[in-house]
Amino acid sequence: MIPNLHHFVFLGSGRESHPFGLVHYLALKSTHEVNRPDSIIVHCNREPEGPWWELARSFATVHQIEAPAEVFGNPLVHPAHQADVLRLQILQEMGGVYLDTDTICVKPLREFLSLAFALGQQFAVPHYYRTERKLRASIRTASLAPFAKPRIHGLCNAVLFAEKDSAFGRVWLESYRTFRSTGRDDYWDEHSVQMPLRLARTHPEWVTILSPYFFHYPLWDGEGLSMLFEKTHLFPNAYVHHLWQGNSWRKYLSDLSVERLMAEDSTYNRIARKYLQDISPRHRPVIEDAGTACEHPAEVRPGTTVAVSQAAAAHSRPSAPFT
Repeated sequence: MIPNLHHFVFLGSGRESHPFGLVHYLALKSTHEVNRPDSIIVHCNREPEGPWWELARSFATVHQIEAPAEVFGNPLVHPAHQADVLRLQILQEMGGVYLDTDTICVKPLREFLSLAFALGQQFAVPHYYRTERKLRASIRTASLAPFAKPRIHGLCNAVLFAEKDSAFGRVWLESYRTFRSTGRDDYWDEHSVQMPLRLARTHPEWVTILSPYFFHYPLWDGEGLSMLFEKTHLFPNAYVHHLWQGNSWRKYLSDLSVERLMAEDSTYNRIARKYLQDISPRHRPVIEDAGTACEHPAEVRPGTTVAVSQAAAAHSRPSAPFT
């Protein structure tokens, strides 16, 4: 049984880091309200600062850690890769639910706590969201490929469910002996997204693969981000929305304010408003920082968890061969 502990990793210094802002507050606040975890633990190399953190402190616990500089002798140059290793170490030690700080919860996650280890698929790009797009791409390429079943790139580590000392977590951590990325290179997501898919095919009895529509949809491409931050859509199968901060920060998140969030309609803004209702209006001009959130669609029948099997493995082919 997975404990109802919700973990976040926040490394507040280094390359591509951002101050604790509205988007991060909403990640914590949404899981607090939707899931009512026994504890929300923010694992950080130094305690965050700022007005949004002051609000989050009332329902979150700080656990100070040191960001790992290497794993099995392999340098961890980028903070994202340090966080990749930390989340697995934390789940092996404590168990629970891990969420990236650029997520927002939509529906309760409790039904997944009966599993040993679980995570969701991530579609490959290009991904065609509408039939019209598929048709245009098919004409442009003189191919029917856009109408084929969407390809799976891997299993994304932005949302994880794990028992303490899980077998899958153990073998995933062990795989970092071959880690070789130095940043945003060809091996950027080799161990965080592609490797767990490979391991799931080898050890299907240790892990449950969940639908790509549960946590990581829409995607990080231009149309996907537009669906989150410019347009209004319902995603009835979503439990969590992953906001893809690495791709969305500059255009959508860096200058988001409460005023804009309240005034402008989008999928994200409509969801986020729910988690700002208890903030006094007099604080809003002061607390004007980067941020974002997610939507609460109408109640629908929860999706079914899909165990890794031969059929699932066949469906879950990566967009490119592993190296």
